Amino acid sequence: MSYKYTVVFLFSIALLMSGCKDDEGTSGSDTQTKVVPMTNPVLYITTDSGQDIDSKEHYVGCTIRLDGRQVYDDYETPSNGSDSIRGRGNSTWLWYPKKPYKIKLGRRASLCGIGKGKKYVLLANYRDPTRMMNAVVFDMAAYMGLPYTNSNRFVEVYVNDDYAGVYQLTEQIEQGENRVAIDAAGGILLSLDYDDGPDLSPDSGDNFCSEIFRSSYSWWGLPVCVKYPKEPTAQQLVDIKAEFTRLEQAIDAKNYTALKGMCDVQSMMDFLIIQELTRNVELVTPRSMYLFRDADQKWRFGPMWDFDGGFGYDWGERHNYFTTQSWMMGPRGSLDIPDFFDKMFGNTAFLNDYRTRWNEIGEEALEYALDKMECRLDTLAEALVRDEATWQIGRDWHDECDRMADWLRTRADKYTNYLKEF
Repeated sequence: MSYKYTVVFLFSIALLMSGCKDDEGTSGSDTQTKVVPMTNPVLYITTDSGQDIDSKEHYVGCTIRLDGRQVYDDYETPSNGSDSIRGRGNSTWLWYPKKPYKIKLGRRASLCGIGKGKKYVLLANYRDPTRMMNAVVFDMAAYMGLPYTNSNRFVEVYVNDDYAGVYQLTEQIEQGENRVAIDAAGGILLSLDYDDGPDLSPDSGDNFCSEIFRSSYSWWGLPVCVKYPKEPTAQQLVDIKAEFTRLEQAIDAKNYTALKGMCDVQSMMDFLIIQELTRNVELVTPRSMYLFRDADQKWRFGPMWDFDGGFGYDWGERHNYFTTQSWMMGPRGSLDIPDFFDKMFGNTAFLNDYRTRWNEIGEEALEYALDKMECRLDTLAEALVRDEATWQIGRDWHDECDRMADWLRTRADKYTNYLKEF
């Protein structure tokens, strides 16, 4: 399969007639669809007095204008409004020239058909030569039915009249309507993330080390950051840690019955399937691993986030992916995955159910996501050419997308047989 772009009028008409769809939904709601546009939305950001966006901590006031290209509603900062923007990310912010951003609107609004909210993220996807890795993961998660999966939108961005390239616009992962819509009074949203844990953020007041499990980065305990409640009290931290410990205890004992009583096991399996299929080595640290608990008192894994450390990434070369096909977990697993994530494979009933789940949905979800990628690339081709000219990384996006599709299909085919070895 090739994604090489040819501008032919009849092809454009055929694509429009084919009903190539994009998700139109809000997080956690039923997916709606509409025909993918032949042109892409453009987002114009103008900071107050032309200020640079040079901080992850401090917002800069700005005006925002979204040209939805007659596919999505246009948006413009109201004359009495107060939109703002700042940097975001860790390594992506510190080391790479194409910066990721967080937008905060003065009032809730929908951008590119995403459910209304104040906070949005612009992912630069600079290290990713396909620009599609996170989108493929989000689409797989949506197909599997993982709740509150992020939306995929791609926009061309201008900052203070300078072309900034193609960005992925999506929701900020946070509690709230059209985001992670857990109960405001009793919901819990956690991130297992070394950067936000007690070691690197000792004074934040919203994190703790787990009681039972650890990682090779955190031998004193798996790092846990409380994303909701916001600014938890000392007592809330104690209570949340106790609830998380109960989940750890069930996993540590490989007690499948107890686990099913306190966790939506299918979400855990789908989470693990995506991590292994994409070989997301961020599971080791861990970084950007979310789980939440709603009013029904059951833990669920997700939303999925940040996969540019996966896909067989060569950590010695910035944009080189699709190298190794080695496994992370299981009898030939090559990585030191925290036992919190993979100890349940030692329970025969869990393992059999996991195999069943993979066989019924794994490859289907992958093919769905790759079909969606093909549709997006048809509409994004001209924009990606402009992005490549602006951020020259020595990689050709359509060749890299072909490589990714081949790598994923090979891995999926091998995984079916590998699961028989567990």
